[in-house]
Order: sequence, then C-alpha cells, then structure tokens
Amino acid sequence: VTDGGERTSLDFLRDADAAMYRAKELGGGRYILVDDGTPTGMSDRLQLSSELRRSLERDELKAWYQPLGDLQTGEVLAFEALVRWQHPARGLLAPAAFLDVAEAVGMIVDLDEWMLRTACIDTAERGRRLDRPVGVWVNLSGRSLADARLPEAVTAALAGSGLDPGLLTLEITEGTLMRDAAATVRTLTTLRGLGVQLAIDDFGTGYSSLAYLQRFPVQALKVDGAFVTGLDLAAHEESAAIVRAIVSLADALELRTVAEGIETASQLAAVTGLGCALGQGFFLGRPAPGLARF
Repeated sequence: VTDGGERTSLDFLRDADAAMYRAKELGGGRYILVDDGTPTGMSDRLQLSSELRRSLERDELKAWYQPLGDLQTGEVLAFEALVRWQHPARGLLAPAAFLDVAEAVGMIVDLDEWMLRTACIDTAERGRRLDRPVGVWVNLSGRSLADARLPEAVTAALAGSGLDPGLLTLEITEGTLMRDAAATVRTLTTLRGLGVQLAIDDFGTGYSSLAYLQRFPVQALKVDGAFVTGLDLAAHEESAAIVRAIVSLADALELRTVAEGIETASQLAAVTGLGCALGQGFFLGRPAPGLARF
C-alpha cells in the first residue's frame, strides 16, 4: 500500500527489513505496519544494525572496566567488563543504545564472544604486568547461555589468553536463568566444570525458585542496584530488609554477595553494615576504557 509519493524499491525493502527486525524484538509471530511516521526511526535502527555488523571488523567495539572491591578492606579484587561502541559518526555509545539491536539481528552471541575473549586477554595481561592476579566478570546474554557452543567459546577464550579459569566469573541475570531452569542447570554445571565462577546478576528482581537456586552451581549473587539506591530513600527500611534477606540467603548457601550501584557514602556504609562482601558503583570507581589506568 502506498500513498503515491515518490518511493523506490529500495525504500520498500528497507522498511520491510526494519519492520521484520521490530517484529522480532517484540517476540515474533506478528506483523508491523509502517506508516509515514515510522520509517525514520525504524530506518535509523536498520542503519545502526548494518553498522553494528561491521563494527567488529573495524575494531570499533571497546572494553571498559569497572572495579569490584572488598567492602571491608577496600581492595580491588576484580573488574566487570562492559562493552562500548566507538561509533565513527555518533561517538561513544553505551550498551543501551545498541544491545537490543544486536539481539534483534542475531549479533548478541558474537558480541558476547568478543567481550569474553577481550576481557580474558586484558585481565591476563594486567596480571602479568603487575605480577598480581585479578578477576574479571563478564555478562552473558540469554542467547549465549542457550547456545551449545558456549563452553567451547569459554574454553577458547581462556586458552587464548592464559587466564586462570578461577579468575573468570560469568554473570547471568536472574530472569535469564529461569527461562528454562532445567536446561540452565545443565549448562551452568558444564561451565563450572571448566573451572570458572558463576554469578546471578540483578538478584531480587526476578522470580527465582529457591529450589532451583539451590541447584544452580553459582558462587555469587549480585544485589540489584535498585535496592541499593533505595537505601538512601525515605522508605529505606524496606530496601534494607530485602538486602538483609538476600545476604542471609547467600550466607546459608555459602555464596558471596555483591552490592551493585553504590553511588554515595551512606549507601556504602549501609551495604557494608548489612553484610555484603563485595561492592561496585560510581562511588567506588567509574567504568574506564581498558585496564591500564587501574
């Protein structure tokens, strides 16, 4: 259907592709109508997806790192690896600007594998340079967790970098773990067999079954930053109760707890007092490019 305006066959193909990607993002099994108000935004996303495909070849993706510290001693024990895209025209893009596009066009596994390789290499090099080993935490998407090649990718990243497997922690969000809990247990068990550490990210925001939580071979829970932020609000008692409950649960299961999103001195004091072992956030250290500055 057309309004009679001057449009080429390439315009129609472009909008059809953009509509397809949008339908995938919304879960598939649906159609998307493209009207006069739609093409610009959708075409922009389509262009971004095309550029994202070339970003790996052009070395435009960059690894940034944020420290994770021992809340008792202040010692930096590890770094979380965070992807950034140095776009040639749009500047430095945060993950929120492109990860959903990567998911929609089937590139998220490639991005995860790139980050895994890069983080292992950077961390191993830092350990050799300073003669002091340090850990690295890498986020995994749901697509990567479901990919049968994941153990092979982890093995290759460790072998290619020489990083001690025990220094690598793979983070999976609570919601991702529960999509297919039985299959997740099998995958995590395989990964744990490689010697790596496992952590549940954004804990407290999902719907983890306590029975499955006991079966997941994880070593750490990351308290969602929303609860840490809540410790500074008027109704902080509720957030404190949730954090206290998570710490108590982790202690019972012999897991470490990491408080995310610490941005103030009062939040730091609160999570330390509530028993969190590790912490990260702008107050402790902002993300920075590479590991050279740390």
